[in-house]
Amino acid sequence: MKNGECPNCSSPFIKDTAEHLHIDQNRALKSGDFLTFICSANCGYEEGRPDEEAYPRIIAERRDSLLLLYPNDQGRVYKKTENTLYPAMHVEAILRFGGWDEYNGEHTAVWVDAHAEKAEEPKSLFAFAASELLQDSFLCWFVQWAGLNGEAADKALHKTAQLFLERIFRKHGEVLPEIKSLKVIQQFKELDILILVNEHAAVLIEGKTCSSNYSDQLVRYLEAVKQEYPNRKPLPIFYQSASQSHYRSYEGAGYRPFIREEMMNVMNEGKSLGVQNDVFLDYLKRLEALEAGYQSYRWLPVSGWTSASWQGFYRLLQSELGRGDWGYVANGSGGFQGFWWTKDPSHACYFQIEQSRLCIKLAEPDPLRQREARMKAFTRLIQEDDIKELFFQKPVRYQNGKIMTIMVKTDYLQMKEDGGLDIQNTVRLLKEIDKKITLF
Repeated sequence: MKNGECPNCSSPFIKDTAEHLHIDQNRALKSGDFLTFICSANCGYEEGRPDEEAYPRIIAERRDSLLLLYPNDQGRVYKKTENTLYPAMHVEAILRFGGWDEYNGEHTAVWVDAHAEKAEEPKSLFAFAASELLQDSFLCWFVQWAGLNGEAADKALHKTAQLFLERIFRKHGEVLPEIKSLKVIQQFKELDILILVNEHAAVLIEGKTCSSNYSDQLVRYLEAVKQEYPNRKPLPIFYQSASQSHYRSYEGAGYRPFIREEMMNVMNEGKSLGVQNDVFLDYLKRLEALEAGYQSYRWLPVSGWTSASWQGFYRLLQSELGRGDWGYVANGSGGFQGFWWTKDPSHACYFQIEQSRLCIKLAEPDPLRQREARMKAFTRLIQEDDIKELFFQKPVRYQNGKIMTIMVKTDYLQMKEDGGLDIQNTVRLLKEIDKKITLF
């Protein structure tokens, strides 16, 4: 808050008191007050509300349902098993049906709201046409607003598009100059997007909607731009709306990743500037829905997790453990989303999570040595006291191969009574396993 003025529209703030609603242990709706500051022009900006009081938030639960609270005492019921958010009505009317209990989990529900199917709302355009071609079309449409003609047509959108380019320039240690000319070229020698800024820079954007690895192509695109525009500074960007484990191969090719979270930050700043363009807001809605899918492990029962839920959980583990990679692992049973890590890359053994089970794996490429290596690894591991204390077991069936399962733990996921994941205790257990068990 600066000088008591709203950062959105510069109107003065009004000092007010907001109400905090929650369900107590006796299933009664209770309220409390806290100080807040609201824009006098009703632009929607508000300060002073604690994060845990942000709308929407979860205030109660009942079997597989959550009760979400929105402004003006509006409530919506979210059914986990259906992933459906039902139409709003006054929260007290919902509570009169009874059976609601106090909710003790994470109260902020912005990702629940973004992930759920809205019973009365149409889907985003980008939910029906999530192809890379449509994404490229949006990026071209968006970037053009940074040009000279954009400011007169939509000042807020113009500033937001320039902010997008500014973030790209910054990734390469460059400062975005005053834009005097801007040219957007689609499919330049098979590169998705080429943006020529003044006489100074050539921004390369290669985009994907899903995870992929094709670093040789990226090098070829970069060389083609250098040959065509030798006097321009190339600024290559790999833009991706999905998530993946790492971007090492792209960075090795000279590209800087521009990921979904960064684009959401740019677009949310645009919203705060006042962007109201439907195409812009619809694409932001699509990005938020994607992010919500990755965050859904926080509230969905584990039995209802999607591939995105597992990937979101693995992103958390990657951050908490400080190492590891994740991705789809193909096998004869249809494959799974896996997460694998080791303390020392030179070791033949490593940990691998195969969704519901945690394995200790052994890599041995030589077929003539696989059986002997497997037996030695098992004998060595079974002698560790921590293996027994942490309830690792032999797999149901041993099978020789380049990658072999030596030990298995099927209860590493710590569960809550409602079938959801106890995130804190699961992470704690995995850190304990990582610390105690010696691999080789």
